[in-house]
Amino acid sequence: MCIIDNAKLTRRSVPRRTGRTFLVTAATLALAAGALSTAPGFRGWWAPAPASAAVTVNPVAPALGFNAISEGDTYLAGTESEGPIAVGGDLSFGRDYRVRIHNDGTFTDTGESNPVALLVQGEVDFEDSDPQGVLSIPTGAYVKIGDLDDADVYTTDLNNASANTRIVPQGAGYEGYPRVQLSTMQPADSVGPAPDLIDFEEAFSAFRSYSSGFALCSTTATLTTPNGDPIDPDAIPEGADLHVSLTPGEQNVLNLTAEELNSLSQLTFDDPPSQDTPLIINVDTSGVGGDFTWEGPTGAGLSSSTAPYTLWNFSDARTVTIPVGTDSIEGTVYAPNAAVNHYSSANIEGTVVAREFTQDVGGPRESQRDTRVVRPFELHYHPFDAELTTCDAGPSPDPDEPTDPDEPTDPDEPTDPDEPTDPDEPTDPDETDDPDETDDPDEPGDPDEPGRPDETDDPDDPAPGYR
Repeated sequence: MCIIDNAKLTRRSVPRRTGRTFLVTAATLALAAGALSTAPGFRGWWAPAPASAAVTVNPVAPALGFNAISEGDTYLAGTESEGPIAVGGDLSFGRDYRVRIHNDGTFTDTGESNPVALLVQGEVDFEDSDPQGVLSIPTGAYVKIGDLDDADVYTTDLNNASANTRIVPQGAGYEGYPRVQLSTMQPADSVGPAPDLIDFEEAFSAFRSYSSGFALCSTTATLTTPNGDPIDPDAIPEGADLHVSLTPGEQNVLNLTAEELNSLSQLTFDDPPSQDTPLIINVDTSGVGGDFTWEGPTGAGLSSSTAPYTLWNFSDARTVTIPVGTDSIEGTVYAPNAAVNHYSSANIEGTVVAREFTQDVGGPRESQRDTRVVRPFELHYHPFDAELTTCDAGPSPDPDEPTDPDEPTDPDEPTDPDEPTDPDEPTDPDETDDPDETDDPDEPGDPDEPGRPDETDDPDDPAPGYR
């Protein structure tokens, strides 16, 4: 339900806007041709290629400039994001969360100039939010909500004067809690219902395809001890002080298991990632059942200046938890199959791509009335700004071998009629029917032998004429 100038309108009164799905672009056709490339601000995304076909992509392009994007639900509490947030499911929140405090992102709705700070495909779940919770948009950006069945949108205050827009539970009034409050007068029908502005299903299909393709890449970075002694990337010692050197001008890959990452005493990058020297760090969580809690180092030598060129890829993870005490994560957290839980008081310096996303200092609360002290930790806006190439699955070209018809189905050999059906030799009448050889009675049919008068007395027998 929406409230416009304190006049309640049912959801049916609000015209549903169509034609908002903008994802079919020329870039889609480029990927279908087997190659694509884009800058992070491009307003559109492209359908995923099979993991077996290598493609070159900006891996966060389907995020459309959002600082965090989840396929499902998101919970936000006690801190802030410098950039906009997109939620494919429902949104719930705790106390004092601020969205898009510095960076606009790149997403605007059709016909509007105000950037979108918060986009929710589902609904704002007030029941699962803190009873005194406030999620605020401290800039002039807009909010888009897909389902407003259980919400009221106010554009006037209790005195019926025009006021900054608020979204509250039904019947709570302009001053009600929990609430989403804007710092601008966004028209109520612009807030929503506004579903399907992003095709989350197809976006995450692309994320998963890219993530699985990156996970196929072998380690290309050089691993050493602090003294420069080489370390076998397939046999990293437990507790190692690992130094990583990058090859300039090309994509670099470091593969670690979850156990290896958490056991490292130190992880140091001796060369900084850059736009032409991007870094993929694949973390294999299969050894921990897909549930990874980040207890190891996050990488000395990385910083906010290298974050746009560093991708932490958790392709097979179900959960990625960044607990209290973990240092800042420098780079994109790429976990399209996982629930990402950011509980640390340190920052994430980059984009978050997650199946579900929770940002709540200190971890889960026993109840929404838990008013623990909020410590500073933020989601900083450093979108990935380089191109990466997925790796070929290897067996993908093999269909050409088993389906090659030339060898097993060559009809020339088994069906050649010239050899088995040649009638010239067995049916030559000149050899088999020559009467001179087969019917000559002079040798076998000598009339002096008794008992054979029929052959000599037969007037039609041509044999006597040849004596």
